[in-house]
Amino acid sequence: MEVGYSRKEIISLGSGNKVSQCFDENGEEYSHSEVITSWRKYYKELISRNDGEIGLRLPQFGALSAIRAHWATSSAPATVVLPTGTGKSETMFATIISEQIGSTLIIVPSNLLREQIFEGASHFGVLPKVGMISEGIIHPTTFLYKAKFKDEQILMKTIESSNIIVSTPGMIKSMKTEILEQLLKKIEVVILDEAHHLGAPDWQAVRDKFSERKILQFTATPFRNDGKKISGKIIFNYGLGLAQSAGYFKKIDFYPIQEFDENKSDEEIANVAVEYLRIDLDDGYNHVVLARANSTKRADELFEQIYSKYAEFNPVVIHSKIKAAERRENLKKVKSGEAKIVVCVDMFGEGIDIPSLKIAAIHDKYKSLPITLQFIGRFARTSGENLGDAKLVTNVAMDDLREAVEELYHQDSDWNKLLSIHSSQSIESEVNFGEFIESFEKIHANEIDLSQLKMKVSTRMFRYHSTDVLLDNWKKVLNPERTTFLINNKSSVYIFIEEIESRVVWSDHCTV
Repeated sequence: MEVGYSRKEIISLGSGNKVSQCFDENGEEYSHSEVITSWRKYYKELISRNDGEIGLRLPQFGALSAIRAHWATSSAPATVVLPTGTGKSETMFATIISEQIGSTLIIVPSNLLREQIFEGASHFGVLPKVGMISEGIIHPTTFLYKAKFKDEQILMKTIESSNIIVSTPGMIKSMKTEILEQLLKKIEVVILDEAHHLGAPDWQAVRDKFSERKILQFTATPFRNDGKKISGKIIFNYGLGLAQSAGYFKKIDFYPIQEFDENKSDEEIANVAVEYLRIDLDDGYNHVVLARANSTKRADELFEQIYSKYAEFNPVVIHSKIKAAERRENLKKVKSGEAKIVVCVDMFGEGIDIPSLKIAAIHDKYKSLPITLQFIGRFARTSGENLGDAKLVTNVAMDDLREAVEELYHQDSDWNKLLSIHSSQSIESEVNFGEFIESFEKIHANEIDLSQLKMKVSTRMFRYHSTDVLLDNWKKVLNPERTTFLINNKSSVYIFIEEIESRVVWSDHCTV
């Protein structure tokens, strides 16, 4: 097949839904086979191994290779860990086109990220710019699913014709049964972007629905927001230390203040952050201050009482309680550089590509190390011109933080070293734990989440000196019909869970 002409249109489907689609010279839609054939013909893999070379960065190529290796032997869910700023989105797009995946569902956590991924996926991001895609390509039919359709037949037709569907968990979960069944039949691969959200019920519900499909989970940290582990084998882990050594992250300068008066703390953080903004602007750097609050109410208070005073920097506030039109306008001001100060909650925590965010004024700290690592990583990215080193301003005098996070906020903390150390340690521990879980025999291991088994204070432990294990003897002590057994011969770990019913004095029913 020769493709001599391809015209791309973005078609509005109402209520914010839209589709990006290519047509031939006669205005006809391309067939599924024509699209995939063009990917096979006009995609060329390039790798940037040395300065001056263009193509996939080494972490992107490494992740792509790991995905191929995993799919050669398994269809089980897999997790790819790439620090913020190393090119996660392009890794997704390169996977889709190089593996010729005809139908992909990409799940993202927010509307801002949904719009951004839709825009990138519709033309495979920067892959054409680096010469990996030539002009004959037929770009994927990409569907942004944002709101319910009045005419469900249009929705079903759009799903059927789409190569890539970008949406949020809530939208997929709220689909009617017949539409969801069509989507289940259609989709080959599900990509969960920012997979640390898997602790949320909607995310887990979508993952469970598509459990028979290939699932790729991308994240900068393999921990859920609730602190629990992300299920799914980590097949590729590009550490923060490697990213810093490779130059994907700029230096992080830490400017702690010590203010014990809570009423003065916010004012002092803002004063220091704005002072460094002025210095950076005078030095020719196109920087923006992001002031982080832990709630929409706090964000409004910080904006109205403190940051609105800095009118020369056109400050804006962005959070979920603000009308969508105002959010879009304020975001546009930040991206264009018109607004040099933005007050927000978590709107910029993940996926939003604004390289000029270089000064973080943290009024309320994250208490989770993984989320802290991800948040700060957004400021240390090297992409963009006229950008200097990242700066972090916060009050270290008052806070009740977990040990690992607390160490970051010591007066003399070197964030460049500590971020790498803590990131590597936490992810290495997760990888080791995942290998330990994988060592259990599969009889019952898939039915029980072993990562959630915790020893309580009442646990009794005994030392066993013999090297011989009479494994079947447990049946003499426990009821085999009511006992689940989990065996890990490699680590000599054996878990037995017996169901026991007992009556309680205040009910006629039994508890298990």
